[in-house]
Amino acid sequence: MKKLLILIILTVSTLSVWAQNAKLDLSHALNIGDPLSDLPTSQIINYKGETFDYSKSKGKLLLLDFFNTGCSSCIAKMPSLERFQKEMNGQLEVVMVTNEDKATMKQFYKNNKYLKEHKCKLPTIVSDTSLIKLFPYNSVSHLVWIFDHQVKAISYPDHVTQENIQKVIKGEEVVIPVKNDFEVVEIQGSGSLTDTTDTALIGQVMLSAYNPKLTLHGLKIEYDSITGLQTAYINNVSIIGAFTSARAVIKEPTYFLIKDRYEWHVKDSLAYEYFESETNPYRLWAEKNAICYKRVSKRKLSDSTWARLIMRDIAEFLDIEVSWEIRTKPCLVIKNMEKGERAVPQKSNVFQESGALALGLDFSGRFHPTIDEANYKGPLTLPSIKGIKDYKEFNPYLLGYGLMIKEELRDIEVLVVKER
Repeated sequence: MKKLLILIILTVSTLSVWAQNAKLDLSHALNIGDPLSDLPTSQIINYKGETFDYSKSKGKLLLLDFFNTGCSSCIAKMPSLERFQKEMNGQLEVVMVTNEDKATMKQFYKNNKYLKEHKCKLPTIVSDTSLIKLFPYNSVSHLVWIFDHQVKAISYPDHVTQENIQKVIKGEEVVIPVKNDFEVVEIQGSGSLTDTTDTALIGQVMLSAYNPKLTLHGLKIEYDSITGLQTAYINNVSIIGAFTSARAVIKEPTYFLIKDRYEWHVKDSLAYEYFESETNPYRLWAEKNAICYKRVSKRKLSDSTWARLIMRDIAEFLDIEVSWEIRTKPCLVIKNMEKGERAVPQKSNVFQESGALALGLDFSGRFHPTIDEANYKGPLTLPSIKGIKDYKEFNPYLLGYGLMIKEELRDIEVLVVKER
């Protein structure tokens, strides 16, 4: 179970990387619409010159993308940013910005396999201490849009689309939610949907759409000793995410909810859950489909009771039925067998036990649900999941541990969603 939790944390961390800039001086920060006649002199690599020349960006939309080498999602977006730049025929200029030094960044571009494969080498301002004062952030990627000597937008990377770029350049109206890492409002606190500091309040329930001022958060339950109120809240998650977050309080999850574990009886499953897509980034999807939930009560309830109330509330508000049921499905089954000769792959990953391999196969989203019936305890040196096309490629290496993977039918738990 700890491995499942670690994998979940790693997944969430790729959405953005916390930059630990909480003590920044915000007095020099620029806002949307502020004029910008010049930029501080900045050291730059992958550029014609040693320092960035802001005057050469005249007539172009300048995108400053603040990032660091530890942000995998930032790096993943870089080739598409470079592609946008080429497609805009000189109307767009993309410049990466980092506080890491010149030597570190030169090594980064030299050694990063992903960027080399995509032949991506964007101009990068290094050792930055000046631009961050104008455009402070606590998480990356952090995008600043500058056009016609004016700050046009400060956004998350998901909003960098061809449509938005063209609208800014043409001077058309465009709605891009502001990324402000220093204006965080939790749904249960001051400035939220309602004031829970009122001592006369006995209870309330609210379900609302995506709120850009709230931090994405699974189920959290808190108690206020002053008002005597208990508050449960969920911020900016998918409808299914709200249910699974609540259900995890009742029953500890032991598998990833991959596509084969859903049974849909709805008009559009994409309104209920996000499935990774290059053409539909998470934040854009969330702005249309994510929900916020809050329940306040003076009754002291157990966490499991809260969880059941939350699932009931959301189902009633949305007029849906959500249940976990057993279905017979094709699965990959890790089984014990007679031990054979051990083979060692040229490029390998070490899985700490067979259960970790099962979770990894599920997490990849490329295979049927994986069931670990071997319960093998001990490290497994195997090919990386990313590098294989067929699960059978694991078997020559599993043989040396007395294991193999077979495709067989099994009764497994699935999530059933019905519109009433």
